[in-house]
Amino acid sequence: MNPIDPKFNSLTQLNKCSVLFNQAGYILQLLLLRTMDWCHGRRFCNLINFIKMEKETSRPKRNIRWYMRFLHNKIGFFIVGLVLIYGLSGIIQTYRDTELLKHEVMHEVQLSANLPVSELGPKLKLRDLKPLKTEGDIVYYKEGTYNASTGMAKYVTKEWYSWILPFTGLHKSSSKSIAHYFTTIFAIALLFMSISAFWMFKPGTKLFSSGVYLTIAGIVAAIILLLLK
Repeated sequence: MNPIDPKFNSLTQLNKCSVLFNQAGYILQLLLLRTMDWCHGRRFCNLINFIKMEKETSRPKRNIRWYMRFLHNKIGFFIVGLVLIYGLSGIIQTYRDTELLKHEVMHEVQLSANLPVSELGPKLKLRDLKPLKTEGDIVYYKEGTYNASTGMAKYVTKEWYSWILPFTGLHKSSSKSIAHYFTTIFAIALLFMSISAFWMFKPGTKLFSSGVYLTIAGIVAAIILLLLK
């Protein structure tokens, strides 16, 4: 094709324009990508700074109130098991003079012959043992019988089931038992829970005021209970 030909010149100009347009589009694409990266990085940095600011502003001051609330929370969860054991065993101990959760147990004890009736109770460890009648050598009482000639005593007692005894035994543990360390720690934990409750709410609020009123009511109820006993 002749370079002087007008058609050739127009094609050359079109090719140059297309190359320029391609280069311009490539440059615009790079600028757009750079802008998006910059915006994304800026937003990410702003998000990180926001999280740091939130942590700094939301971090509580570790004063005595903070420690009291923290320990009240942790100790409260820790002693749930002991509270259940002592609560249930306390109810059982209160109704120990009834037949609650008890079954009959037959006993046969060999005693000395011709014991006075007044000695049967201490020997058999039965309180308020009273004879009902005597037929020959057989002494009848509410819990059973006593054969004066042979010394054989038969009686029935109401006792707790075997699975209840560990609960009541822990409730009545003495200083000679290794369990008394746990019961002492539990008692101290309960004392701390009652005292630390005053740090759960800020003084001057309605919740704190209602807590003080409930405390006074509870102390009055405890005093009345002691006086009634």
